[in-house]
Amino acid sequence: MALIRSPRADEIPWRDTLMAGLGAVLIPAVAGGIAFGVTEGLGFGRNAGDGAVAFRAGVLLLAISPLLSSAGMILALPMAGIMLREGWFGWVSAALLGLIVGAAVDAAVHYPVAVPFGAGVMLIMRALLGRLRDME
Repeated sequence: MALIRSPRADEIPWRDTLMAGLGAVLIPAVAGGIAFGVTEGLGFGRNAGDGAVAFRAGVLLLAISPLLSSAGMILALPMAGIMLREGWFGWVSAALLGLIVGAAVDAAVHYPVAVPFGAGVMLIMRALLGRLRDME
């Protein structure tokens, strides 16, 4: 049941949904910031010839991810709240919501990375909601 369905809620749990959404936006940014600090301290990826430039660019994208993920979260939070109330916020459902919202952000700003990133953020949000409330 947890893959597609979740327990129904009498009303939309806004406090839990907003807290999980905030955490889902901040966790990748904090991880990216820490990783960027480590790569900066080690001098990792500064020269184009050392093969680590793509890794460093990915870490930097994670560090600045709230700039784009906040736009997606504005779209996703109301839909996630409704899905929670109706009992449709399982793992697969959350990932699909993230893919759809990521595709909408991609269509708006022409940033294809938003599609898989949207799915990842929604899965983080689903995991955090599972910690905040009974989701099984």
